[in-house]
Amino acid sequence: MPEAGRPLILVNPTASRLADDGRRARIVADIEAAVVARTGVAADVETAVSIDDARASLERAADERRALVVVAGGDGTVREAAHDLAGSGIGLGIVPLGTANLFAASVGIPLAASRAIATIAEGRFRSVDIGRARWTRADGDTEERLFAVACGAGFDARLMAATSSGAKRRFGRYGYFMTAVGMLPSIRGFEASIVVDGERHELEAVAVLIANAGQLIPGVVRPALPIRVADGLLDVIVVAAGGLGGAAIGAMEALGRRALGRSATGRSLRLLGAHVRVETSPAQQLEVDGDVVGVGALEAACLPSALRIVVPRVRDSRAGPPARPHDTAT
Repeated sequence: MPEAGRPLILVNPTASRLADDGRRARIVADIEAAVVARTGVAADVETAVSIDDARASLERAADERRALVVVAGGDGTVREAAHDLAGSGIGLGIVPLGTANLFAASVGIPLAASRAIATIAEGRFRSVDIGRARWTRADGDTEERLFAVACGAGFDARLMAATSSGAKRRFGRYGYFMTAVGMLPSIRGFEASIVVDGERHELEAVAVLIANAGQLIPGVVRPALPIRVADGLLDVIVVAAGGLGGAAIGAMEALGRRALGRSATGRSLRLLGAHVRVETSPAQQLEVDGDVVGVGALEAACLPSALRIVVPRVRDSRAGPPARPHDTAT
């Protein structure tokens, strides 16, 4: 492959489906064969047992202009690859081997290892969006980070902070929902000012989610109005306050409604835009791609078609949601 570095396979051996040494060796061998089938070139293989390890490998891959990077691991490893390779033009192949696999499911990659590996060999490239989050804490400090799935304020950030690694190991992708059930009696509303592409919305809320991609339970529960991963826009989903019952109604409406704007009861709000700013009173916890990052104001912007990923040529019925007509494919 002229003027391009060798492909790289990055493996997180701590992923839930790679704990067995024998299975991990077989999966890595199958991925190596798939990369050769696709590119005609043998790949380098590196392991990353932490996000810092993954970041170092991915930054080197970008500097070396690798022709293709394939990551085998859970949501954390996949999100780091999306963050670090966004804007590089380097193709990303994903073999999702964690418990939730949110981003992989959202972009249509099969969740079964064998079908995901076959996609590496036979799939097509698709360009998808990435989000950029910037948050400002009460002391004035500002940070920013790219996100593949979502960021948000309020209940979802509290949920991310409260869900233990043990719950995720025991219940897998349902761990967050088991934790959420126990948190329901403590739901409290807050005043939210949400500005989407210059239009301001003021309401009392319990959660504000800004999504680039996502399903609540991969392959099982997703909003009736899809979150489109390649439309150049971010979806804003707000569950309004009103006590436990009102919040429950708002959450169901947010999942079930098929139109933008406020719901008939006013307990949910769905918006769409390229730039979003959220301010809350009292200031709420914030999360970016599942990591709790502090308390303060949150801004998010869409980076259209920033990431090239390998997806199936013909949609696998057991993969994530299909591409919509206005999604871009390259």
